[in-house]
Amino acid sequence: MTQRIFLSPPHLSGDELDSLRDALGTRYLAPAGPTLAAFEDDVSTILGLDPEERRVVALNSGTAAIHLALVLAGVGPGDTVLCSDLTFIASIAPAAYLGATPAFADAHPDTWNMDPARVREAFETSRAAGIPVRAVVLVHLYGRPLPPGHLAEIQALCREHGAVLVEDAAESLGATTGGTPTGILGDFGILSFNGNKIVTCSGGGALVCPDAKTAKHALSLATMAKDPAPHYQHSAIGYSYRMPNVLAAIGRSQLPHLQERMAQRKAVRDRYMQQLDGLPVAFMPEPENAAPNWWLTCVTFGHGPGDAHGHEMCETVRQALDAENIEARPVWKPMHMQPVFKDAAAFLNPEGCVGADLFARGLCLPSGSTLSENDVDRVAGVVRTALG
Repeated sequence: MTQRIFLSPPHLSGDELDSLRDALGTRYLAPAGPTLAAFEDDVSTILGLDPEERRVVALNSGTAAIHLALVLAGVGPGDTVLCSDLTFIASIAPAAYLGATPAFADAHPDTWNMDPARVREAFETSRAAGIPVRAVVLVHLYGRPLPPGHLAEIQALCREHGAVLVEDAAESLGATTGGTPTGILGDFGILSFNGNKIVTCSGGGALVCPDAKTAKHALSLATMAKDPAPHYQHSAIGYSYRMPNVLAAIGRSQLPHLQERMAQRKAVRDRYMQQLDGLPVAFMPEPENAAPNWWLTCVTFGHGPGDAHGHEMCETVRQALDAENIEARPVWKPMHMQPVFKDAAAFLNPEGCVGADLFARGLCLPSGSTLSENDVDRVAGVVRTALG
């Protein structure tokens, strides 16, 4: 069988072993340690923050970061948390952990990200029902950030209605909108260093807090909320969410290569565009006045929204790729279509759900920064053949 092509495999920098040896040399195998603090400083610098402000808390997953953000926002039973509809369930599950009620805002057709018009509708509907939206979880999908205008509108709506904005930048490390890095555009920011991300620690995430005091509170919650006493005493419920020191070492070896990895993934996208030109294939829109990190290359099939043949084309291509040992994945299935959220409120485009159409016709192609031109050509060749 031909060598498998994965969707988004990790890309080793070559410095991981040296970094791990340095971390092990400090004799810190426990979660805390100097490598972990240095990693938080590195992430702060990437985001344009002063490391001395101590606003970044490294955790064991991006999901943990969302959970802590909602805890710090005071979310609990009876609250509504408005989330992007077109995303992975990890953006929503923490609201359910806390007994809150998730609601969903449809994607905008020009960005695939949260539609400000649907956000406004959700706020107005919830206020009329006497159930205010306590928090909004906004996702920069597949590494494409919201354009500045859409982001500003959602930020203003959150301020107007007293909702906390949690910016899920798990997929968009290195991307910018209006010149500002994603991850620092909300009240809280969320990052992921999972194995499929553009920079990986094998697993892990980070919470970006508005100030050092909040970050200190988040750190306490992430380390089982131990009171300042010589014995183990707890006045609040905490969590075991801290990133291990040795995983931070892997991340430290990868962060210096972020810009290079972004350029490599963009080159993959550009070659797909060349190879698939002339076919009924459309690429995920690129936001205006924003710079993606090109994490995944996503396409739709057919001749536009609602094309009845688009889903058939998409599934034909996916199966053809799978038969050739190539991993491709459908675009996220919208959250309001998930069985676990079948009773949740969903604010959808009145002209037809954008997220449902993208799910029906959309596919994520292999996008890793390790892909060679021959790899991309192999994938594109299967797509061309499958489409006849």
